[in-house]
Amino acid sequence: MAFPAGVPAPATALLLHAALLRSSDETRTGMLRAMSHMGMTFGDQVLAPDHLAIACEVAAVALAQKEPVVMGSLPDGYLIPWCGTVRPQLDDDDTRLRRVVEQFLSDCERTSEVISERTGPPMHISKTNACSAQNRQFSR
Repeated sequence: MAFPAGVPAPATALLLHAALLRSSDETRTGMLRAMSHMGMTFGDQVLAPDHLAIACEVAAVALAQKEPVVMGSLPDGYLIPWCGTVRPQLDDDDTRLRRVVEQFLSDCERTSEVISERTGPPMHISKTNACSAQNRQFSR
């Protein structure tokens, strides 16, 4: 399968709800709730609210605003589980992409640790307790 521009499909799902096997409505609502909480709005929206790129942008704004609620939820609730889901899907030969995901996971885990040290346990922006221990159980 290829995108309309002829670019090959990504090796893994970049929509969080698809990669994490969650409800698209709940995942998108959680991301939109986080954006609204920080005063972010979509201009001419091209990507779905639960696209990995949007989640990274929300995380960057939350870090810049030192927003503990959103940063307490994004790494543990979405980004770290996404890494755990996609890692087994990557080809062993694609070491560059694997390194990107490994570094992203490391950054997300460190961010989660720093936020937890400052604010205590994560406060979630979605109805589901998405940072359960089972979501963190994947091989390193």
